[in-house]
Amino acid sequence: MLNNAAKALSETVFDESELRYDGEGYQAQHEYYFKASNPFCFKMPDLAFGYYYTGDKVYFEKAREFMLAYSKFEKWHGRGWLGKGELVTSRFCEGMALGYEFFREMLSEEEKDIIVKGTYEKGILPLFEEWILPGTRIHAMETMGHNWWSDCVGGGALAAVLMSDRLECGKELAEKAMLDMYQWAAYKGNQIDARPANDDNGGYWEGNHYFTKLAELYIKFAVAYKKIIGELPFSDKEYLEKRARFISNCFYPSDNADYLIPFCDAGETEFRNIALYMLAYGVDVPELRWYVKASKHRFDKGYDGVKLPEIFAYSEIYEKESKVPESLSAYYGKMGWAIFRDSYEENSNMLAVRCGVTWEHCHADAGTFILYRNGVNEIYDPGTVFYGENSYIGYLITSKAHNVVLYNGNGQDKRDFLQFARLKGELFNYVDKEGLRCVTADITGPMSRWYRRHLRHFVWSGNMIVIYDDIESHEDGTLTFLLHAQENNCFKMLTPCKAEMQTVYDEDKEHPVQCMAYSVDTNGCKGKFVSVLCLDDSKEVCYAEIKDGCKITSGETTVYINYLSDDPVAAKNCINSFDGLVTDGIMAVKSGSRYGVVNGSILRKNGKSIIDTPARVTDIKEYEK
Repeated sequence: MLNNAAKALSETVFDESELRYDGEGYQAQHEYYFKASNPFCFKMPDLAFGYYYTGDKVYFEKAREFMLAYSKFEKWHGRGWLGKGELVTSRFCEGMALGYEFFREMLSEEEKDIIVKGTYEKGILPLFEEWILPGTRIHAMETMGHNWWSDCVGGGALAAVLMSDRLECGKELAEKAMLDMYQWAAYKGNQIDARPANDDNGGYWEGNHYFTKLAELYIKFAVAYKKIIGELPFSDKEYLEKRARFISNCFYPSDNADYLIPFCDAGETEFRNIALYMLAYGVDVPELRWYVKASKHRFDKGYDGVKLPEIFAYSEIYEKESKVPESLSAYYGKMGWAIFRDSYEENSNMLAVRCGVTWEHCHADAGTFILYRNGVNEIYDPGTVFYGENSYIGYLITSKAHNVVLYNGNGQDKRDFLQFARLKGELFNYVDKEGLRCVTADITGPMSRWYRRHLRHFVWSGNMIVIYDDIESHEDGTLTFLLHAQENNCFKMLTPCKAEMQTVYDEDKEHPVQCMAYSVDTNGCKGKFVSVLCLDDSKEVCYAEIKDGCKITSGETTVYINYLSDDPVAAKNCINSFDGLVTDGIMAVKSGSRYGVVNGSILRKNGKSIIDTPARVTDIKEYEK
C-alpha cells in the first residue's frame, strides 16, 4: 500500500488543454479526459492511506492539487458524447467524493467550496439530469442499460451523499439514486429492444469485468449512504450473495495462473477486487472467500499491492469459513452461459460455453466454448483484450476470433455487435447427472442469414466431451469449424474433413492469430461436425461411422449420435438402433452401467425399457438387467 501511495505522488496533474481532442470518430467520445480522471479516481485511496499511515502531508498536498486543479476544468466529458454526463464524469465524481471524504478536515472552507461547486456543476448535476431526474433525463435502461447506467448514476450518487454537508440537495439526490439502482438491478429486459435482464441468478450478461466496476461503486455508495442517511430502502443481501457465487463459479484454480472465465471483454487472469469489497461489506459467502484464498497468483510479479478492504476487514476476508461451491456445474440460461468441471482442485478440467446476446461488450461468438485443463486455458478465446485496441472492431469481437463454425468464411453480421443481434443465441437442455452432463447451444438466430438450423450439443460423459454440430444451411456451401487452442491440446476432429492451420488477421493486418480450421462441404444443405475433447491422455478414443449415425468410445463410455434425428419433417419418426440400443433421441449414452438419452422419449436395451416418456427428455438411468 505504501508503494502504491508513493507511486501516486508521481501521477501527472493534467492541464485541460492536454486532454482535448478536435478530431472525429471514437476518440471524440471521451477525448483524452480518461488520462486524468482514471488515475485521479483510482489513486485517491492510495494517497489517503499514505497520509493516515505515515502522517506525511505530502500525500494530502497531492490529493488537494488534484482536486483543486480538476475542479476548475471547463467540463468533465468528451465532446463526442450525447450530453455532459458520461463515464469520465463519473470517474471525476468518484475521485472528488473520496478525496473530499478522506481529507475533509484538512481542506480550508474556500477549498471545500471550490471542490463541491465544481463537482456539482460539472459532475453531479449533469449525471443526475441526464440519467435519472424526471423532466431532464435523456437515457433509458434500453439505450444505456448496461454497465454505463449503474456507473454514471453510482459516481454521481457517491459524490452527492459524501458532499451533502455542503450540498443542500445531496441527500435527496442520493435517495433517488438508491431507489433507481434497485430498479436497475431488478431490470427484466425488453424484448422489443432485445435487451437482456441485468440479473440471471447472480450472473451478469456483460461478464466478470464489467460487473466488477459497477458492484464496487455500488458498495462504496451503499456504505456512504448507511453512514450519512441510514438504512437502505431495500435489502441487497440476497442479490449480492448470488453475485458472489457467480464469481466463484467462474473461477478455475491452477498452479499456473488464476483464471476467470473471460467472455465479454475480460482479461482471463485478472483478479477481481470486487470479491474483497463484497466480503468487507458483509457479503458472507464462503465460496467467495475460497476464491480469494485460492487466487494465489494475485501476488505474483505485476500485482499492484494489497487493497484497502484487506486491511480494514482482514477477519471478514481471511478468518471466516471458506469452501468450494457445492455444484460442479453452473447454468445461466438467460444470459447464455454454462460451466461444467470435474473438480475444484487445481489443474482439473473445466468447460465453459456461451451462446447468448450479441451487443456492446458481448462478442459475435454464439456457441463458442473454452476448456481449461492441466492448469492452462487449453482451448481459448482470443478476444480477451482491451477494447481500445485497433483490432478490436475489425477482428477480436467477430466470429472469426472464436471457436465457432463459419459458412463460406462468414460468421455473424458485423453490425450485430454495435446494433445488437435481433435474434440472439440460446442455451438450453442443461443436465448435470452422473454419467451425463449436457447443454445445447442454438446458434441459428445470430447466423440465420446463412443457416436454417445450427444446434451445437455438448455431452460430457466419462473422460470425454463430445461436441456435435448439426447444421442445415439455406444453400450448399463450405462449413469451417474454427479452433483456437494451445499447441498440445486434447481436441480431436472425428468427422473426415480438410484440416489446416490458418493465420487470421484483422482488417488492418495488425493482429495475426493462428487457429485450426476444419472444413466440409454441405450435401443437400446439410453438414455435421463430430468432435471430442479427450480429457484423459491415457485413454484412447475410437470413432466409427455406423448406419445412420456414428459412435464414439473411450473406456467404459460410448456416445451414439442418431443422424435420423435431424430430419426437417417434424412428424417423421427417427427411431434408430445401435448395438442393441433403440432410441428416437439425438444421442444415446452408455456410461458404465448407466444409459442415457439426449432429447429422446425412448431408450431400450435388448427390448427392455430404460427411458420411456411421452415427451422427449434428456436423462440418464441405471440399467438393471
